[in-house]
Amino acid sequence: MNDINDPKYEPKIDSVSLKAIDGMFFTISDVIRSDYVEYDNEAKITTKGVQITTKESFPIEGKQENKFHTTRVKLVEKLLGAKFLDDLKSEGFSPVICVKVPYKNKEGLDRSFYTLKTKESYLSEIESNGTQEELV
Repeated sequence: MNDINDPKYEPKIDSVSLKAIDGMFFTISDVIRSDYVEYDNEAKITTKGVQITTKESFPIEGKQENKFHTTRVKLVEKLLGAKFLDDLKSEGFSPVICVKVPYKNKEGLDRSFYTLKTKESYLSEIESNGTQEELV
């Protein structure tokens, strides 16, 4: 497991935030746990995270990148789930897209979470809605 942003060690960040490719299709070829560590008044705070390696490379700030990290709770849970990892090892995946899903919490406030949708299901949803959603 890698610790991203841990000042006690040499910088280990060899990935870009997943938000750099929000709204783009990508194929996941590997997933590893990669927690985000920060310090607040000497207290170590660790947030679960993952590093995703994609088959495709994307131009980010003048460099071709294919490793992305995220601490988005629902994505981390899904990507570290045993079924997802088993499926990834056995059959791989077709292209997916990271989609922001809005919802209202118990208090009626607008919230959102992120999920992965297959290219086929996402394009089918857009076609059936007849609308082009804004991707974030």
